[in-house]
Amino acid sequence: MQGAIWYVGEMMCRKHGTVWQYTPEPLDDGTYPPLFDPTDTPALDTPCVAFPDAGPYEGFYPLNILRRMLIDEDETGMPVDERLVDVLDPAYLTGEDDDEDEEE
Repeated sequence: MQGAIWYVGEMMCRKHGTVWQYTPEPLDDGTYPPLFDPTDTPALDTPCVAFPDAGPYEGFYPLNILRRMLIDEDETGMPVDERLVDVLDPAYLTGEDDDEDEEE
């Protein structure tokens, strides 16, 4: 699974010009965890890819992309039809729907 996460993220970086980012959640005492703590490795499942000028939490999480491929509907009951090829479509990053343009 870890290899698939890194593959999807790197594929997005190469296709869309995004870069890898990691924004750790602060601990209760206000400090940040080490990037690779041998007892707890949050960096392994929370990296994201984003445009270089994007702020924290504005990225795309490869783990979530892969998770969405395994479900039929989201937590609100809306249907999900996520495919790996979708992340290579520029509309995926902008949130625009190409079908709307074709109807006009």
